[in-house]
Amino acid sequence: MIIQSNIYNVALLLTIWLMTLASGPANAEDLKKIYIAEGVLARITEDGITGPFPEILYEAARQVGTEIEIIPIAWKRGPKRAQEESGAGAANVTRIPSRESLYVWIESYLPLTLTFYVMKDSELAPESIGDLEGLEVGVQLGSVSDAIVKDLKGHGMNITQFSRPELAPKMMKLGRVDGWLVWDIIGMGNFQEQLMVKDVRRTFSHNVGQVYLATNKSVSDTSVKKWRQAIANMKAEGIIQKILVRHYGSLVAKDIQWASEDPYASPPLSRPYTN
Repeated sequence: MIIQSNIYNVALLLTIWLMTLASGPANAEDLKKIYIAEGVLARITEDGITGPFPEILYEAARQVGTEIEIIPIAWKRGPKRAQEESGAGAANVTRIPSRESLYVWIESYLPLTLTFYVMKDSELAPESIGDLEGLEVGVQLGSVSDAIVKDLKGHGMNITQFSRPELAPKMMKLGRVDGWLVWDIIGMGNFQEQLMVKDVRRTFSHNVGQVYLATNKSVSDTSVKKWRQAIANMKAEGIIQKILVRHYGSLVAKDIQWASEDPYASPPLSRPYTN
């Protein structure tokens, strides 16, 4: 009797274990909310959360067949919350080796292309980041460009850090910085808001890598597959580009670098830069 009872118990535990594997992790759930950097990418208004990237995410949610909460927040806090909160995600996260195990990487949709902008009448014509040595370079505090130029500071580069990106165009106009090293989408978005698109000039661009929608590990495989397919469809159909053109206009959009089909066309950085 004891032997039969033990066999029964083992069989029962094995059955429960197999059922657990089949159903997935016990805490698996749908993607419920997405954090995004507040500013030109996403704003809180009387009409709700507006901007090009909320529209991209809302359209992806529509294709998935679900509702999603978009939460604009200070950039550094967003990815951290997505890492810690069940059912959460973060938009525009750069995929690099040091972050690989922290999230579930849904899909890439645009490159993070750093561009150095100068005033149109400037005589400066740097061709690479190395040519910025000796210049007064504006960067957003905590950004990819901030991390990169710090490596060059010992070579005579002067760095002006902005707590908010909307300060950079004003500093350029006043001649306080020689130029602004920034993700082209954020740069052109701020120039547009301050009616400076025709007053600035792109010098060079440097592709850092792709930006992704990344989620907490609690998000179910089913939800991940649906969102991945939705974003892939939007890329293939040109929907993301159309949304950016609608928000920024053709003059701005033509200055934005679009994502390549291969999300790893540019090797990810080996150090933990943040976008």
